[in-house]
Amino acid sequence: MQYLVEDGGHVFAGEAFAEIEVMKMVMSLNVTESGCVHYMKRPGAVLDPGSVVAHLDLDDPSRVQQALLYEDTFTATHGELLEGKKLSQQFQQIRVQLENFLSGYCLPEPVFSVRVKERVNQLMRILKDPSLPLQELQEIISAISGRIPSLVEKQIRKRMASYANNVTSVLCQFPSQQIAIVIDSHAATLNKRADRDVFFMTTQGIVQLVQRYRNGIRGHMRAVLQDLLRRYIHVEANFQQGHYDKCVMLLTKESSKEDMSTVLGIIFSHAQVVQKNQLVIELIDHLHKNEPGLTDDLDNILNELTTLNKAENARVALRARQVLIAAHQPSYELRHNQMESIFLSAVDMYGHEFNPENLQKLIFSETSIYDVLPSFFYHINMLVRMAALEVYVRRSYIAYDLNCIQQHQLRDNLCALEFQFLLPTSHPNRNYRFAGPPIKKNGSSGSMITRVASLSDEFTGYDAGMITPSCQRMGVMAPFDSFQHFVECFDDLLRLIQTVRADSPIGYDDRDSTKSCGSNDSDEPVHIINIAIKTKEEYDDEVFAKEFQEFMSSKAKELNEKEIRRLSILVLYKRQFPKFFTYRSRDKFLEDKIYRHLEPALAFQLEINRMRNFDLTFVPTANHKMHLYFGSAKVGKGQEVTDYRFFVRSIMRHSDLITREASFEFMQNEGERVLLEAMDALEVVFALPMGVKTDCNHIFLNFVPTVTLDPAKIEDSVRSMVMRYGSRLWKLRVTTAELKMTIRLTANGKRIPIRLFLINDSGYYLDISLYKEVSDPNTGQIKFQSYGDGKKGPLDGLMVNTPYVTKDHLQSKRFQAQNHETTYVYDLPEMFRQALRKEWKQHMAKQPDSTVPADLLQLTELVLDTSGELCELTRLLGENEV
Repeated sequence: MQYLVEDGGHVFAGEAFAEIEVMKMVMSLNVTESGCVHYMKRPGAVLDPGSVVAHLDLDDPSRVQQALLYEDTFTATHGELLEGKKLSQQFQQIRVQLENFLSGYCLPEPVFSVRVKERVNQLMRILKDPSLPLQELQEIISAISGRIPSLVEKQIRKRMASYANNVTSVLCQFPSQQIAIVIDSHAATLNKRADRDVFFMTTQGIVQLVQRYRNGIRGHMRAVLQDLLRRYIHVEANFQQGHYDKCVMLLTKESSKEDMSTVLGIIFSHAQVVQKNQLVIELIDHLHKNEPGLTDDLDNILNELTTLNKAENARVALRARQVLIAAHQPSYELRHNQMESIFLSAVDMYGHEFNPENLQKLIFSETSIYDVLPSFFYHINMLVRMAALEVYVRRSYIAYDLNCIQQHQLRDNLCALEFQFLLPTSHPNRNYRFAGPPIKKNGSSGSMITRVASLSDEFTGYDAGMITPSCQRMGVMAPFDSFQHFVECFDDLLRLIQTVRADSPIGYDDRDSTKSCGSNDSDEPVHIINIAIKTKEEYDDEVFAKEFQEFMSSKAKELNEKEIRRLSILVLYKRQFPKFFTYRSRDKFLEDKIYRHLEPALAFQLEINRMRNFDLTFVPTANHKMHLYFGSAKVGKGQEVTDYRFFVRSIMRHSDLITREASFEFMQNEGERVLLEAMDALEVVFALPMGVKTDCNHIFLNFVPTVTLDPAKIEDSVRSMVMRYGSRLWKLRVTTAELKMTIRLTANGKRIPIRLFLINDSGYYLDISLYKEVSDPNTGQIKFQSYGDGKKGPLDGLMVNTPYVTKDHLQSKRFQAQNHETTYVYDLPEMFRQALRKEWKQHMAKQPDSTVPADLLQLTELVLDTSGELCELTRLLGENEV
């Protein structure tokens, strides 16, 4: 730039005051009015776009053009949004839209949900298109053609043509490596550094594209998805450390004053976290359903999503953990094919021999098979159908004492299975006072069916040489193509029940076998019916319940005449776990909703009987594996109920038939996933009126697979998990969690059933106690025995079926104080005790020779007597009248 007039000099309208050089061309700058010019830039300066060069003091200030307020209306314009038709252009447009969504620029509902689903589907379709990198490279080559050596351009175009000719080939890969070699080879021939810099600057776009596709189409897809998910984490990670205001203050302190626009952008993006959750979940779901192989590559980013512990991020964290767990399990097709090969290998189709030995791996496997097994009830091979029914019954009643299984065939090639069993010794309904003399196997009482070994034998010390006629049950199971098919065959099924009773193979009097545990009434029904119904349509549960209830009510009289104790209906969907609807004689064949979506035989594993001090109401949840109950304490007539609580119970399995035992890492991930699902279920019901008055909520998890580990490892893992979700658990009023599992100390060691209890009544101290289940030598019942560091827990010596106690007077007062967001006064001494214990621990680390006092804190309660003097008073906690 060169000035033609001195600084402050006078110029007339139309005269030039400076000259600037642009791309070797000189342009004059003229003034439009007369006045004195004052320069803002020095001569020879390099000008940026929009730079102010000088300002002009007018001779006549009235010549300044004034801005006028526009008072007219604007005409509506509906200009079409220009969208590129090429894949590369569409990719850039969709990517920018999704990035804007993650920045907080979200559309209102319901438009946003529809738009997100459309954009994610379009993005994944484009990313999988092999012509995308070719079109992107063509755009770059067109822009720099003529500015790079012709030989380099020719070689690149040659490789592009080769890729284009084979773009639909399965083995064809984008030639990113070959193109990089072409660029590097030419750069090596340039001797001058300036020439190399110019060449690399010109080909920078090609180099960046080659880097993005260096791992092929799959690698590029992974990089794009990682970038989108990381944008979400980058924002939400700033709001995990406490309340919103505290997080904003920390964010502001960590940023400089010049960087406040970044802080504002993070806050603005977080304000739309609900909408952003939809986008992230949509991305994760699309990966899980359509690109399962990519989840392994995105393992790290999904693990980061699981660390988000705030309630507003719970859905994303839960979905990420579900996908992580599913990624480490075989697909449904693989498990189905594997199970089919097991069934076929167990059936000799030529000699019609049935060899059950190959089915033992299905019966005793510690994996979840109920989403695959029911499909074999309808296999084209009848022997496979019969084998599938037997595997289902033996597996469902694995904790019971099966002593008879027989196959039957009804009309239309319908298979049915008859089975008889005894309740296990630890069952709450088991009568330990035998109704008759025990019968020896293979003894003089006649031929006996060989008893089926049960997993409970090792735990309960069951004597296989003795069988008691007490607590005998008889059952029949049959699959049907539809509910209408079951209605048509209902009479045939009842006739089979009558036949079973008349031809019972048990070697003792049938009158004794019908006696219920703990009851002298020989007329109590003992027959059980399980039916499976296949359906393709997914109806609401209440639609099924209404249809089933109408039928059961119409047949109640016939069911009572046939002494049917329970009838359970399994509704089967492909690739899903069955839905269960149970109807009992004691309820006049109304549905027992406590057992909805729960196999009654497996209810033993949920220990529902331990909640007998409460009147239970089943609460439906979106997750059928999660069983949620609302309990109100049983009180005397006329007394007010003050103890309300939620009970969340779940059984955890793993679905890998290939792996012999579940790993500790799997147990940790699965436990955390179920815990998140339990908290999600509680948050939903907390919005209901019943949720306001609940306290002392309880979570029970039964981990079925056996794990080889050190019990101390469980305690450390559980403690870190509770600390991570502690604030959310306390908000949901969860004061007790219980984990039931079976461990081995060594790979070939004996199985040890253990129980871990976590209790946090006050909210300030987490008490973790570990027990193992042992059999009482006198009564045969199973009880808790403290396990581990020698510390005796509060449940030491109690039976495992001991019911949960209702809330005491102290807890009622504590609940009132905590509802007013204050600390209950009797919890303050425990806080001091824990603080002293922590100080002593730190002191012992520095001086190991020190001795910790036996009683860290001594308390004395002083009250005012009638004369106003302080006096010492000894009384139970919570007995004050304040």
